[in-house]
Amino acid sequence: MAFSYKTRLRYSECGSDEKMSILSAINYLQDCSSFQSEKLGLGTKHLREQNKAWLLNGWHIKFDRYPEFAEEIEIGTYAYQFKGIYGLRYFYIADSKGVPIIRADSLWFLWDNEKQLPARPDKSETELYLLENKGPELNLEPFERKLKISELGELKNKIKVTKHFLDSNNHVNNARYVEMAADAAMIEHPVEIKVEYRKAAVLNDDIYCYVNKNEEGYVVVALASEDQSIFAVVYLKEER
Repeated sequence: MAFSYKTRLRYSECGSDEKMSILSAINYLQDCSSFQSEKLGLGTKHLREQNKAWLLNGWHIKFDRYPEFAEEIEIGTYAYQFKGIYGLRYFYIADSKGVPIIRADSLWFLWDNEKQLPARPDKSETELYLLENKGPELNLEPFERKLKISELGELKNKIKVTKHFLDSNNHVNNARYVEMAADAAMIEHPVEIKVEYRKAAVLNDDIYCYVNKNEEGYVVVALASEDQSIFAVVYLKEER
């Protein structure tokens, strides 16, 4: 079965409407996969010893509804495919009855910090993840690895990367890019998010947030450096 854990939504994890914030939602998902890795003995200490890290290439998240303050929720995840350097992993946040209300797909790749190159994960490790590869049916479309961006659009925000944005790899935390994009687009509770991470932003970088729309009805946010090289592309679909 999928790895999962239960909790209640804290007030500090909510927005002004007392519903789960975008930042909290993605942090819950990321934490869930980290907890599973720790359980399997493949967590942060193991990765540090190997001088490797699992890096996130992209998200596809659908929000059927957002949990509310103090609501009991279950967060779950299961890896379902490994191919070459890549691993694909589903996530969900379910209500107290076990019904998924947030559903996500994600693409990851293993990175060798010493060689500064992608690495192929060991089969003995991927097999451990695949022992827990059963979970609720999430009804998500096949993962879309590349997100198109025709032009940057209108500059909305400029953000300086400070220490509180960083994760243990000294990169901007993946959830922060989505938070920046939602703020720039002025969309508090999108019903769908797609993300492609292209380059890691680090301490003291400036992140420029450009907003546009595409023909598919998504608000497209490009998070870019001063020279317009892109850190991440975020598609957001507004509330119904």
